[in-house]
Amino acid sequence: MQNPTYTHYSSELVPLFLLMGAMVVVLIAVERRPSIAQISIAGLCLGLVPFAKLQASIVAVALGVILLWQVVRHARHPYRSGLWLVSCACLPTVVILLPLALAGGWNEFWVRYIFWAKNYVGGGWGERPSFGILPPQLGALMVILRERMIGGYVAAIAISTTVAVAALPIRELARDSQARRMLLKNPEAARVVIVAVILGLSVAAVMAPSRPFYHYAFLLLWPLALLAGLAWSLESSQSERATPGRWRRQNVFGALSVLCIGAVALSARRTTYDPEVTGVESVFSAGQLLAAPDSRPGRLLVWGWMPEFYVWSGWTPATRDILTYNEIWPTPNRDYFRRTLMADLRNNPPEYVVDAVAPGSYAFTEPEKDGIQTFPELAAFVSADYVLLSPASSAGSCPRVFARKDAAAANEKRYAKPSRVYDSSPRGVGPEPASASHGVDNLAFESCADAWLPPDGQIGEITVELATAQAIAAIEILNTRGGVEGNRASKTIRVMAYQGDDMVMDKEARMLRFPYATDVAVPESVGPIDRLVLRVESYAGVGGGLNEIRLRKR
Repeated sequence: MQNPTYTHYSSELVPLFLLMGAMVVVLIAVERRPSIAQISIAGLCLGLVPFAKLQASIVAVALGVILLWQVVRHARHPYRSGLWLVSCACLPTVVILLPLALAGGWNEFWVRYIFWAKNYVGGGWGERPSFGILPPQLGALMVILRERMIGGYVAAIAISTTVAVAALPIRELARDSQARRMLLKNPEAARVVIVAVILGLSVAAVMAPSRPFYHYAFLLLWPLALLAGLAWSLESSQSERATPGRWRRQNVFGALSVLCIGAVALSARRTTYDPEVTGVESVFSAGQLLAAPDSRPGRLLVWGWMPEFYVWSGWTPATRDILTYNEIWPTPNRDYFRRTLMADLRNNPPEYVVDAVAPGSYAFTEPEKDGIQTFPELAAFVSADYVLLSPASSAGSCPRVFARKDAAAANEKRYAKPSRVYDSSPRGVGPEPASASHGVDNLAFESCADAWLPPDGQIGEITVELATAQAIAAIEILNTRGGVEGNRASKTIRVMAYQGDDMVMDKEARMLRFPYATDVAVPESVGPIDRLVLRVESYAGVGGGLNEIRLRKR
């Protein structure tokens, strides 16, 4: 759970569940005729696999062929049972694709799911990774197996399986034809062969894209573990026949395998998360990353690969593509994806457009190479109807925020604009250090240097001045988490409001963690204010800080 590769990518989990469900019926059918209910469940599971993970289809097809042979071989009415299995396997396709085709979405499905997948086969578009003298497919598999957790798991289970096979009474089998016949008739032997075939196809599915993605290993880990268990089951049954009451070696090797895998897991590199800094306030509510002109989140386009901005802001994706990598990568069908994106945007322009291509972002980090300006049609659309809210950051390190002109005007009407923001900590830092201006720069992403951060271990305060006194209804404060480090956050903050030299409000508030905004209400009796001082009273991690401050007018 500490490895982002396994928590970020979970597309293998559902197809593995479906394949395991079908495998149960296949293993049952080795010894006895499966029931109609079991055939139905297995058929539905196999039919759903291609819609869960196209890459796993080769395994589903193999399991389907094996089960069909078993059903025809065992059933009283072989053709009727076989037809029932095929019908159950085809049912998900009919249920999913028939309404889609009637709604005119068949071309969309074909391009986005079937044709798009061709980009991954054998390396597909772009440069293939270089693995020296190894073919790309084999090189990618070797890279995956070199990851400590995966490699340790595969090594432990592979060694255990090898020992199980070596522990078979080879001498008795070699000189006794009856023993060989008994082995071939053993249901466990048939199960071992079936699972070995599925393991081989699972390895092929992992290798096919020629990409060293660690999460692909999920496709081969489960049949490998199943093969080990079945190999020891076969060894146990043969050993019991040869020497009744023989010591059960599979128990020892099973325990050793678990211990080895546990040792690998404990020694793997871990990332430590501080729940006081990175914990969520509510599992079922989104953050308040962006200012809402009418107090309700609207629609947003994030250009790049930062889908967390949708969750952290609570705004709805403006296009059918939450990730715009298809519009950025130079694939053969990039023009198709760009056309559909622009059609979605013109049909219902979003309030915000965020160009998330920046050094601190995921996957797309070079604005000059992949930013919005590299898609001229989108750049022209944004230039015509949107205004840049965020200032030009140093070296372009932060995402850029564009607001639709009417949304920007509504924001200006809803929020007061400070005339000056500076660090007013007693330690005597300069009058207006760069970090203080980050508190009102309309950037709140934490993927770059974009927060006011007092020195580690010190209490600090920031002053926000208004050009003229204004009636403020509430102060919306967004906490920090210390950027990509995730090592700091403010816990409590003291808010002091002034009219001239007179303090008219003094409130202490518990800070919500990023990306949830803390609302500090200003009583109507306070009247207009021209200065605010926000003092971090306590913090978690190495220090406190604030990401963004918004002054909501009354």
